[in-house]
Amino acid sequence: METVGIFGGSGFTGTALTQLLLQSGYRVIIFSRQARETSTPNLQYSAWQPDTEQIDNTAFCSLDHIINLSGAGIADKRWTPARKQLIIQSRTTSTSFLARCLQSLPHRVRTHINASASGYYGPSIGTHSFTEQDPPASDYLGQTCQAWEASAQPIAAITRLVILRFGIVLGREGGMLGAFKPALALHLAPIMGGGQQWIGWIHLQDLCRMMLYALQHTEMNGAYNAAAPEPAQQKQLVYAVAKAACGWFIPAPAPAFVLKAMLGEMSGQLLQSNRMSAHKIQEAGFVFAFPDIDTAARDLYR
Repeated sequence: METVGIFGGSGFTGTALTQLLLQSGYRVIIFSRQARETSTPNLQYSAWQPDTEQIDNTAFCSLDHIINLSGAGIADKRWTPARKQLIIQSRTTSTSFLARCLQSLPHRVRTHINASASGYYGPSIGTHSFTEQDPPASDYLGQTCQAWEASAQPIAAITRLVILRFGIVLGREGGMLGAFKPALALHLAPIMGGGQQWIGWIHLQDLCRMMLYALQHTEMNGAYNAAAPEPAQQKQLVYAVAKAACGWFIPAPAPAFVLKAMLGEMSGQLLQSNRMSAHKIQEAGFVFAFPDIDTAARDLYR
């Protein structure tokens, strides 16, 4: 039985990924701030502290694969200067530490999958869909993702490295739809700004399946966009979700100036377009279960 270590595995995405890996016959070790007991077969929690460079060496050396999801939540809090610094450091510090562990500890790791994000590219212009060859944006998230990916590059000299640039992850209990839950309970469909901005999104199940696919297909290397092949405008996305969740709904516009007053700099990420091409991951053989927003919304709220 092969062992997968998930770093940052206790959150929204990591929890779903853990269930898929266990169902697929893997042993899973979740590395978190504190080790704890669990009664789930083939699941273990081990301790690591990237800030002080401490890790359970025995657990680390038992790994066949690593999936690194570590990092402070981008949308969890207002972007103060201190929060922005934490977002960057929590990603680069943890990834650099994992690279040093692979360099210095005896191990059998054959695959390292590292998260990145669609913010790497910045705003789309016109109908352009970003491919993996497009350069990083010069804004805050673009530079954050560039630094994050750069901290993972030493790993490529040690073992196979796959970087997945996540689109907006859609799941009922977290991410964007988790934030919309109170409004949906009142049959309200939140429209951000004009609602015309494009969103590169992915169903949580497809994202977890993509990570498993990358783990199992050794020909995959380098960066891949993790976004559905059919992007959706924000209004189209929230209408599809509200229809599936509520049946009937009332549009609830949130004008740009209100978002800026509430969220500050972070509001720009809700108001700009981001289209991502899924061509490369599809060429690698991955098949999306939920390629369009209507199919995804019906599944999430069935």
